[in-house]
Amino acid sequence: MAKQALNDKPTLEARSLRRPTILMKEADDPETVENITEEEFLEYVKTEPKRVWNVIGRLGQYLNSEIEKQNAMLKQRDEQINGLADELESCRNLITRRAIQDAQEETATTSSIRGGPSNKMADPEPLSDGKDPEFEQWMSRMLNKLDINRDHFSSEKAKVAYIESRTKGEAAKHLAPRMRPDHPERYQTANDVFNHLKEILRYNALCAPEKALSFYAS
Repeated sequence: MAKQALNDKPTLEARSLRRPTILMKEADDPETVENITEEEFLEYVKTEPKRVWNVIGRLGQYLNSEIEKQNAMLKQRDEQINGLADELESCRNLITRRAIQDAQEETATTSSIRGGPSNKMADPEPLSDGKDPEFEQWMSRMLNKLDINRDHFSSEKAKVAYIESRTKGEAAKHLAPRMRPDHPERYQTANDVFNHLKEILRYNALCAPEKALSFYAS
């Protein structure tokens, strides 16, 4: 069988009968090489093995180059996705802050329309040892006070300070250390204070059953 030159252009009829197996045209750009049949490839391997080796080497370099291009494109796409994710998160935070601001402005407007600050409720009796007043009753009154007169307490810090002002004796003594600015477990919220007082009274009830408070009977 006569061997067709690598650089020869096959006829349309010949190309229609070929099964693509490997690109063998000797060219600088592998994308321009022609397909050949398996028989032609084996013939080239026998007669021009060095040339076949060089062509395969160029094809390997071309494929590696294409892989690097695709990886670069994927990396760029990932960076774009991450950038969009950051922008989305920023938008969410902005919307959240704006919603909070709008709610605060609406609350302030409503309070103004209703005629200014709420009427001040009477201050609950100071809590001492949980007997008079009993802690359960005292806490109920404190919660009502903080709720109804919420516009009088601008922050959790203000609530904590008010709760401390409604204690005396043993209760005030237990709260004092954690009210200090340098205390590592300084109270941050009103619930912190209430929960601490509950723990203290529960401990006292367990250590002195005869002095247990009625609301800790269980």
